[in-house]
Amino acid sequence: MNSIDIYVVDAFSDRAFRGNTCAVCIFSEWPDDILLQNIAKQNLFAETAFIVSRKNKHPELRWFTVSQEVDFCGYGTLSAGFVFLNFIQPDMRDITFSTRKYGLLYVQKMDDFYQISVPVKKTLGEIFDEGVYSALGGIRPYSMMTSERGDLLIVYESESDLKSIRPDFQKLMSHDFYGYILTSPSQSSNYAYRYFSPRMTNVWEDPVNGASQSVLAPYWSQRLNKDKLHGLAVSERGGDVFVEYNGGDIVRIGGNVTLYTQGKMFLPDMDLK
Repeated sequence: MNSIDIYVVDAFSDRAFRGNTCAVCIFSEWPDDILLQNIAKQNLFAETAFIVSRKNKHPELRWFTVSQEVDFCGYGTLSAGFVFLNFIQPDMRDITFSTRKYGLLYVQKMDDFYQISVPVKKTLGEIFDEGVYSALGGIRPYSMMTSERGDLLIVYESESDLKSIRPDFQKLMSHDFYGYILTSPSQSSNYAYRYFSPRMTNVWEDPVNGASQSVLAPYWSQRLNKDKLHGLAVSERGGDVFVEYNGGDIVRIGGNVTLYTQGKMFLPDMDLK
């Protein structure tokens, strides 16, 4: 029976049972994609990250939900960076992963804080979709904007308005947006947010979404005239994201990562390449 290393972490949190839970699995070579998908399905987390380390090359990184491989996962990248820089190459302070669909992704370790760099995905223009509003219910939002990422950015007047939303996810699935970024000002941080992705994962509300910061950071940086911001995820679990954006093409997304489980995963005898 084959075994591989597996780590389960809570990203964007300095303690367990908060933030976004991710499994990180280490292979020496890529197995068949069917096995990767089965592992992600068995794990039942929103995302499972897979790393294959290469001698004299960038380590390779992929992410799977319970149903499909995805192009990019922010907290999955942060989690992979934490595992690589603590358990695979603990003498290193940064690592650049090679991905199949998102290019090179840089992760830096600063004591107990980890930061990734991703391309900006700015808002494109105002649009008010009555069908989305109906599916979300609650207070009428301040504005809606499409984004380069394919998400719909939905802005509310207050954090209490944001927390009051109880979506009808089946209705949301009838729309073509990649995901739904809900945000508002916050009294305890620079902005509060929630992220819904009913098309992509078994967890319809992402506890703490990292990739959406590529849209949120430029929006709030311009609105608040700040280049360093603290975003508070107001999901049931909650979490803290710290972003840096200076008007360029890159957003830096950071946070803490907490190790929850470290162990071995035992797989049926099969060709793991």
